[in-house]
Amino acid sequence: MFMLPPNRLKNLFAHAKRVSALSKYRFQLGAVIFKGNRLISTGYNKNKTHPTAKKYYQHGSVHAEFDAVLHANESIDGASMLVCRVKKDGSPAMSKPCVMCTQIIFESGIKEVFWTTSELPFWDHACVKDLYKLIDKEKAFKENVFLNAK
Repeated sequence: MFMLPPNRLKNLFAHAKRVSALSKYRFQLGAVIFKGNRLISTGYNKNKTHPTAKKYYQHGSVHAEFDAVLHANESIDGASMLVCRVKKDGSPAMSKPCVMCTQIIFESGIKEVFWTTSELPFWDHACVKDLYKLIDKEKAFKENVFLNAK
């Protein structure tokens, strides 16, 4: 798995935090997609629906990860994603991608994802294939998340 230099990781989290501030939700999340030193796309959670999101979840709301994938103007195959959730006091909170977002990230070709946590070191990461394997398919079905195998 690819590891980022500490300064690069810090800069990406700072950028995702700025993007998350655009959200009007109580839980503000921002996402950035990047390849190496290039930032490809950003997104944040929105209080609206999108027809493509309904492929994955009956309510079709726009999560930060999905928003970033939607706004990518170039191939994101093999890219990385970083997701940041910020509490009102500015401290980081858990932002591990949900089932729907894991599915979208997996299908988009993103290879790894980083996310904030509420405990030191305040971030974690995983290979997207590993996150996808951990999805509880039965629970996802009960929650009306529509999983589509790639």
